[in-house]
Amino acid sequence: MKYLISLMMILLSVSSFALDVQEWPDIQEGIVSLKIKEPPHRVGYTVGDKSKRHVEVTIKKPYVLIKESLPIPGYERKYKGQDLGIVLDTMNHVYKENKTSSTLMLDLTYQIFTNNVVAKPGFLPAEYIRVLNPNDPEKKVFKYRIPEYQIAISPLSIFGNIKIEEDMSPLRGVFLIDENGPIKTLKISGFVAIISLLSLLYIYSQYAWLPNKRGVFTRTHRSISKMKTTPASLQKAMKDLHQAFDLVTGKTLFKDNLQDLYTKNTTFENIDVELREFFKLSTLVFFNTSNKKYNHEETLKWLKHFSKHCRDCERKLIVDKKTNQPKLLEDPQYLLFKKIIRGDSTDNVFSAYPGVRTKGSKNKVGLLEAFADKDKKGFNWNNLMLQRWTDPDGVEHRVLDDYERNRTLIDLTAQPEAVKAKVDQAIVEQISHKDVGQVGVHFMRFCGKFELNKLSETAESISRWLNETYKGVLNDSSQTRDRQAVLDPQAG
Repeated sequence: MKYLISLMMILLSVSSFALDVQEWPDIQEGIVSLKIKEPPHRVGYTVGDKSKRHVEVTIKKPYVLIKESLPIPGYERKYKGQDLGIVLDTMNHVYKENKTSSTLMLDLTYQIFTNNVVAKPGFLPAEYIRVLNPNDPEKKVFKYRIPEYQIAISPLSIFGNIKIEEDMSPLRGVFLIDENGPIKTLKISGFVAIISLLSLLYIYSQYAWLPNKRGVFTRTHRSISKMKTTPASLQKAMKDLHQAFDLVTGKTLFKDNLQDLYTKNTTFENIDVELREFFKLSTLVFFNTSNKKYNHEETLKWLKHFSKHCRDCERKLIVDKKTNQPKLLEDPQYLLFKKIIRGDSTDNVFSAYPGVRTKGSKNKVGLLEAFADKDKKGFNWNNLMLQRWTDPDGVEHRVLDDYERNRTLIDLTAQPEAVKAKVDQAIVEQISHKDVGQVGVHFMRFCGKFELNKLSETAESISRWLNETYKGVLNDSSQTRDRQAVLDPQAG
């Protein structure tokens, strides 16, 4: 048995020697191609260190790899009869074949087991793989050499005097800094800094462009906007708004001392008309001694819009960009007047006075001057309304006549009694008949027939309104007047 083991050891040694000798011929150029990813540095290795190589070998068909020729881990190489002191520690491989070639990917890890009193050169040894052509009758084997990689091995301790300038290794490359990590850290830090800065500005800013959510009316509007239509919620909305005004002014605010509010925040002057209407409505809700009826849904809707306007005033968002001063909101009645004069081309309502200016000149009255004189019917009003102009067809128009025509078309409160009677009749007929299907389709046809382009854009919402069942009381003129006077200050 001892002799058998000895014989096997001799055969293995011979086989290993044969492997080192590499008796096979080199493969023809162009058959095998090579890509190698070498270790990141060549110097600074000491005993026990490991170094890795990634090798990718491409073999053209019909040649294939002889897998038995792959490098053997643990096999110690020799050079001129002496150990290299560098051993292949691990070897991982992946072999893939396709139509025209095959690819071998090797991950080789070498470990250093040698040391010296001074720095000395070393190298990761060359490796050999074998290939053959299966179609060759002779089955001739060829070898391919993976070249070695030179490194420098440093001693664990210095022996003697060392002069750095004389002992610098030419193998040392440029020290490279990995910039990905610092750049990522810098980006994250910058992002956090920006968020922190914006948060501080948001908390402490008093400017219009950065609203402060801690505002009294901001909280009040958020609460009111979520309320559902009930008598209790309506009274709560009124109470919350009164409390907000009291907190802003530091005292109880009434219609008579609105100037105290304007002193605290001049922007509230922009909604002076709405503020006075709010106090009227408050009196009606809390002290309804005249038994006037009002629509809870419409009232709460108006309060939601009003609370939003108060929030905007609190944030000082209503600012004229040209003067950087608080911008006055236009009177709703003036907006209606201007609409009647200028007309609406999208609804085929022609202008009552083409080319009229908003603000008049020294010799000509404008819309603002005429509107300011509307109640008194003085010089400015009559000067505008009695003007005459001629259209392209040569027809002469008087502004007052066209104004009354447009008012009938635009102002819903100015409808003729005959039209109101027809509306009432239509309502009665509607609630006494079965529901009509495809209301939306009929409405779209109506808009197309009469070229009502503007209405057709909101056909869906209008169709839902037309489909609703009438829930009110017909011919209640007192209720109608009260609702118009209290809840619809922006009529038209």
